[in-house]
Amino acid sequence: MPHTSVLLSPFWESVDERWIGAALLVLSAMMLCSQGVAIARYKSRRMYLASITFMMLAAVLVAPLADAYSPRELQHWIMMPQTLETLAASQILWIGVTIFFSIKEELTKKSMRQAGRIMFYVKLLFIRSVTALPSPIFLLFLVWVEQNLLMTSTVLRPQIVGLRVGGVICGFLTVWTLLLIFWLKPHHLIGLHLLIGCFLLTTSMLLPCLTQKMNWQATTTAVELWMVLPVVCLFVLFTLIGIFVPKKLLIKRARQ
Repeated sequence: MPHTSVLLSPFWESVDERWIGAALLVLSAMMLCSQGVAIARYKSRRMYLASITFMMLAAVLVAPLADAYSPRELQHWIMMPQTLETLAASQILWIGVTIFFSIKEELTKKSMRQAGRIMFYVKLLFIRSVTALPSPIFLLFLVWVEQNLLMTSTVLRPQIVGLRVGGVICGFLTVWTLLLIFWLKPHHLIGLHLLIGCFLLTTSMLLPCLTQKMNWQATTTAVELWMVLPVVCLFVLFTLIGIFVPKKLLIKRARQ
C-alpha cells in the first residue's frame, strides 16, 4: 500500500482541487482557533470540558465513516456544488452565533442584562452550547485526516485512530486556550475573535466558487499577487494596531 499523508491527500492532485483542499484545511484550523478564543473569553471550565468531550466523541464516531469510504469518494462528494453550498451556509450560521452574536451579547450594557436577565442567560447557554460543538467543516476535516491515517496502516483499528486524532486535537486546543488566557486581555480576545470571524466569514462565502475552473498563467498570477499582497499586509497591520495598542496611546498620538 503506498504511503499517504495528510498533506498528500487526493485533494492535492490538480491545481483546482488544491484550492478546495487548502480552503478546507485553513477553515478547519481557524475554526479550532476560534473555539479556543471563545473558551478563553468566557473562562468557563464547563465549556472547556464540554468542548473536549464533544471533540473526542466526534473523532471516535466519525472513524467508522472514514473507514467505510475511500478518500477519492470523499473528495468526489466534497467537489459537488450542493455540498459546498451546504457547508458554506452551515459555517456562516455557526460563525454568526459563536462569534458575532456572542460578542454582541458580551458588549450589552449591564442595565439591559438586568432588564431581561432570564433571556440573557438563555442566549448565553445557547451560544456556549453551539460553541462547544465541533463545526460541520471540522467534522469533515476529522474524516479526511482519519482516512489518510487508516490508509497508512492495516493494523490500526478505526476507533484507535479516532482516539489518537481526538487526543492530539484536544491537546492543541488546551494549549492554545491556556496561552490566550495568560497572554491576552479580555478586549484583546474580543478583537482577535472579530478578526478571525471576518476571515472565516469571507472564506466560507467563497466556498461555493471553488469548483469553478481557473485559468492559471504564471505572469498574470504573479502580477496580481504583488498587487494584492500590500493591501492585505496593510489590513493586517492596522487590525493588529487596533487590537493590541492601547486606546489612550492612540488618542495621545493623534492629538500631538
